[in-house]
Amino acid sequence: MPHPRRAPSAALAAAAALFALADGLTEGLAATAAADGGGVGVLGRSRPPVGRGHRGFRTRRRKALRQPSPSIAGGGVGTRSSLEPIGFALNTDYQKFWDEYSKYPRMESWEAARESMLRVSDGTKASIVAMEDKLMLHRLVDGLDASVCPGVERIKQVPIRAWVQWHGSDVTVAAVDLEHAPENLWFKPTHLSNSDGGSPWSKSEYGNRHQFMDFVKTSCEWFKDKGQSTGRISEAGQRVAPGCVVQDMYPKARDRNNDVWPSYSPLELRVQVNWGRGHMVALTSGGHVFIGFNRQRPVQGGAAEWSHFALGFDSSSQKPYPAAHVDEVVNYLRQFLDTVVLQAECLATALGVPWARIDFFVPPPGSTWPVVFNELEVVSGVQWTLEKPMLPAGFKLPTGFEHLEHDDYRHARQQMEWMREAQDAGRKAWEAAGSQVKTAKEVLERFGCQGGEQGYAALRCRGGDLGSGASTAWFPPVGGA
Repeated sequence: MPHPRRAPSAALAAAAALFALADGLTEGLAATAAADGGGVGVLGRSRPPVGRGHRGFRTRRRKALRQPSPSIAGGGVGTRSSLEPIGFALNTDYQKFWDEYSKYPRMESWEAARESMLRVSDGTKASIVAMEDKLMLHRLVDGLDASVCPGVERIKQVPIRAWVQWHGSDVTVAAVDLEHAPENLWFKPTHLSNSDGGSPWSKSEYGNRHQFMDFVKTSCEWFKDKGQSTGRISEAGQRVAPGCVVQDMYPKARDRNNDVWPSYSPLELRVQVNWGRGHMVALTSGGHVFIGFNRQRPVQGGAAEWSHFALGFDSSSQKPYPAAHVDEVVNYLRQFLDTVVLQAECLATALGVPWARIDFFVPPPGSTWPVVFNELEVVSGVQWTLEKPMLPAGFKLPTGFEHLEHDDYRHARQQMEWMREAQDAGRKAWEAAGSQVKTAKEVLERFGCQGGEQGYAALRCRGGDLGSGASTAWFPPVGGA
């Protein structure tokens, strides 16, 4: 298999032009939709103070929220990733991705990509199986050298307090001293995807360390032979050694005066990366977008801009959310876009994966926790469009929310077209830059792993999984909040 090649400067320029062209097409689609009254026009650009969008709300950027938080200062999305290719080399384990993707021109773009990933992710490909294993992925990210992505802040993770994993009839249970663990913990299976099986735990319920480890094992046994409940699972996913991890609970948003803040789980921004380039960021609910950010064409010489769209309608009360409440959450989330996009691009590029959803927890207002990596999914269950609300028969939506009618597909069609154009532009930019590839062995070695050429079972990685490692050295958060 050929090794990565250095692309000539002319090829890089051509790739940059293709990316700029894709940005222009994206902006043009949005402008056309808005002009046609489609209700899905550009809303909440990063520079204009006032905008109007499909929610029927006006959004006014607050000056204080334009400033990045101290934890993300010093890096802008547009400084590198909005105009230039970022040296993406395709992992040869995904070499058939585009052939499979091209078989579904009429399918929604994200469903076509998911179907393609299902077909190429077979159990013989060690790097793909390793990505599907949440415990192994934690080690991979922990072992990723900071020099791999110059200028990008090291990816952080939440420490693992305990884990259990089966290899055939052999079972291993490991735990650190739980004396300093917080009261609130999170349990999740490592062989299932899309957060399947995750649940909150309270440390005080499980006694001493020995009792706690027994409970981890007993709880995980229920998931050991359990199939995927949130969607289909690839052959590679089925090869993952079953197991579970217990981590510290990331803080949730607490605002009783604004129901737009998710109260049931941490703020999780999901980044869709196509051919090494972040295309979209979303806060999701029920497998659909609740608040989404679409990449726009940047002002010349400036950072990438992000238009946004939001559900804006509360199905339970059957009323729109107050515009100010939606704007408050949207404007707060904007400050984290630089961090999550650059880190997602870094991880996807290091792995050589052409299509991936990479998820990050971001701190709620008042918290000192940093942005942390949570999951990576190549067979994503997310629909990158708004969910139609469940409403009584004959219910008439307010003016400005017609796009949420069940027979109105304009918003979904626009999102699908944008995603497909981003895929096409990413592929062409990769070809223009020399169609660089790297073997799965090279990918895994970059993460400090050996034995990948002998298969997933023989893989040994230097990254840590218990206690403090390079990705968890930040812990505990400043002030503990």
